[in-house]
Amino acid sequence: MKHRVYIVVGLILSGLLATTSITLASTCVDCHTDVDKLKAIAKTIPQKVGSTETAGKG
Repeated sequence: MKHRVYIVVGLILSGLLATTSITLASTCVDCHTDVDKLKAIAKTIPQKVGSTETAGKG
């Protein structure tokens, strides 16, 4: 009888963990694909500057 209780509790916990991980994954996708946040982060990234050796003609 104890084994059945453990199995039922295990199934309930695994179901809760599965739904929680799906929810967390969708919030990650929402945050990492938010255009406004990505534009704000892109503004803080320093731009590459050309060297003085490659500047000019020639």
